Amino acid sequence: MKPGTQDIEISSEDITSTNRIYDKLSDYAGQLMTDSRDELLNTLIEPMGPFQYHNYQSLTEKLKELNHRYPNITSLYTIGKSVENRDLWVIIISDQPLIHEAGEPEVRYVGNVHGDESVGRECLIQFIEYLCINYGTNDYVTKLVNSVWSNSFFFLFR
Repeated sequence: MKPGTQDIEISSEDITSTNRIYDKLSDYAGQLMTDSRDELLNTLIEPMGPFQYHNYQSLTEKLKELNHRYPNITSLYTIGKSVENRDLWVIIISDQPLIHEAGEPEVRYVGNVHGDESVGRECLIQFIEYLCINYGTNDYVTKLVNSVWSNSFFFLFR
């Protein structure tokens, strides 16, 4: 957990509320398996701009830009330095990125562990941007981000 974050208590009401969210997400998953899939997918916003491969500098700039544009749902920090003295970046995406909400599941994605894993790095950057862009505009993405623990979308870049 990032320094300065805090744990909060969870009640049975919170658990019931969380279960309702999971039911709603399951409904969305069911929609994706039917003909209404196109309706659901047409509501999503794709990241803009031309695709590019990011080197360390442009990756750092992109993560800082996303954190600046979406400060209410992102937290960007470093967990140390690589052997090349580069920051090891972590970005959290959550409705409360600085609060550990007990009872919410955690999903962790790690990319770019090895220097030649460019596809994994680019997929994670696209996914981060996709979640940020669609948060608050797409019900499915909003509920997904809201229903996971603060470190739910944990991306490690080196």
